[in-house]
Amino acid sequence: MILVLALSMYWVVAAQPEPYEKAFEPYRQCVLVQAQKGYSSSSNLKAIFSSAEEACAEEAQQTLGRLAAAAAAWADDKPITAENPLYSAQDRFNFFERNLLFELAEDFKPKAK
Repeated sequence: MILVLALSMYWVVAAQPEPYEKAFEPYRQCVLVQAQKGYSSSSNLKAIFSSAEEACAEEAQQTLGRLAAAAAAWADDKPITAENPLYSAQDRFNFFERNLLFELAEDFKPKAK
């Protein structure tokens, strides 16, 4: 599991240009802060993550806009080819959000019953 996470995080860093990471960072921070508030509850990780997503819904919309702007700027700089595809802002957001869930899973310590 840790190897898979390490490889996926390597892939994120190697494959994703920095502007995308910067565009996603405010949403990432919002979700991390909101999730940490739920760690002390007896909720499971999925419930905590869903609650954090809801609390950060406005930031998510702003992030989608930033990702779309970053994609447009990046497409201007590099030709779109099979090796260099242009992914939609929603696809990139979903990719980063899945990795954010892995990050939360690493940090999450379920409350013992």
